[in-house]
Amino acid sequence: MNKDHNTIIPLVGGPLCGESLTMKDGRISNSIPVFNQGKFYIYNLFVEQTEDWTTVYYEYANKIMEVNTK
Repeated sequence: MNKDHNTIIPLVGGPLCGESLTMKDGRISNSIPVFNQGKFYIYNLFVEQTEDWTTVYYEYANKIMEVNTK
């Protein structure tokens, strides 16, 4: 059994589509800002459950936070 409790969560949509994040300690934020090329792109957590499996991913929220460089 793997003792490294990291979870890989894919990013869906937006400029970082196809990338993924690694979360540690089993705690996952409902919404996260992801920094890329001077901007923070907001991704929201989605959990889809069926009878046979659960799918977890972050989906682009179509929100961008500009970084002030003063």
